[in-house]
Amino acid sequence: MRIFAVLSLKGGTGKTTASVNLAYYLAKKGRKVLLCDLDPQANATLSLGIAPEKLNGSIYNVLEGSSTITEIYQSTNLPKLIVAPAGERLRDVDLVLGGAKDRWSLLKNALKPVEKSFDLVILDCPPALNLIVLNALACSDYALISTVPSYLALEGIRAVLDTIEKVKVDFNPNLKIVGILPNLVDRRLRISKDSIDLLRSKFKGLIFENIVHNCVRLAEAPGFSQTIFDYAPHSRGAKNYKKVSDELLRRLSNEKRIGRKRKRDF
Repeated sequence: MRIFAVLSLKGGTGKTTASVNLAYYLAKKGRKVLLCDLDPQANATLSLGIAPEKLNGSIYNVLEGSSTITEIYQSTNLPKLIVAPAGERLRDVDLVLGGAKDRWSLLKNALKPVEKSFDLVILDCPPALNLIVLNALACSDYALISTVPSYLALEGIRAVLDTIEKVKVDFNPNLKIVGILPNLVDRRLRISKDSIDLLRSKFKGLIFENIVHNCVRLAEAPGFSQTIFDYAPHSRGAKNYKKVSDELLRRLSNEKRIGRKRKRDF
C-alpha cells in the first residue's frame, strides 16, 4: 500500500479536485483506492455524494480512537474506491489531540488495519500547516503538491518543500516528492505560461509534464456530487486528469526501475 499526501499550504489551488479525480481514475483503472478526506471543509467527501452530517463517524473519530477506519469508511459508485469521510470536528484535532504522546503517528496508526486492503491511499490535506498535515506527511510515501500558475506560487511551493524536508528529518526519512501539479491553468493568460516556465526552471523534474487547465466542468462537477469522469467524461478536464493520472503511474514505475538498478549497482 502506497500513501500519497496531496497538499498545498493555501486554498484555491485545485487540491481537492485533484485528490478526488486522481482517486477515481486510478480506481477505475483497477487499483483499490482509499481516499481520506482530512480537510474539515469535507469537500472531497461532498464531491462524492456523501453528506457528512448524516454519518455516524468520520476520520476524526479514528484519530481520537473511538472508531476504527473500517467502521467509518464509505463505499462509492465505483467498487474499488472507498472514502474515509471528513467532518467538522477535524477542526479540533490540534486542540484535543495536540498533547497526545503519539500525536505525530495518529494517522499512521489509524491506517494500519487496512495496509493490506488497498493499493493506494490518497490523503486530501487541509490548506494549512497543522497537526493533520504533519501526520499525513509523517505516514506518506509520497507528497504531491498542487499549485496554480502565479508568481506568488513560487514562495508557496518553497514553504511546502521546507515543511517536507523538516518532516523527513524528524519523522519520515523515506518521504519523496512525486511531483508538483500546475492546476487551474488558463493558457490565454501570459502569466500562466510565464509562471509555469519559471516553475519548470526552478524545480527541474518535479513539475508534471501534463497540467490541468481551467475548466468550467471541473468547477461544476462537485455541485452535482460527481467526479469529472461521471459529470463530463469527454471534457477537457476529464482528458487532463486521465493524462495526469497516467503520468503519476509512470513516475512511480520509473522510480521502481531506478530503485532496482541502484540495488544491482550496489
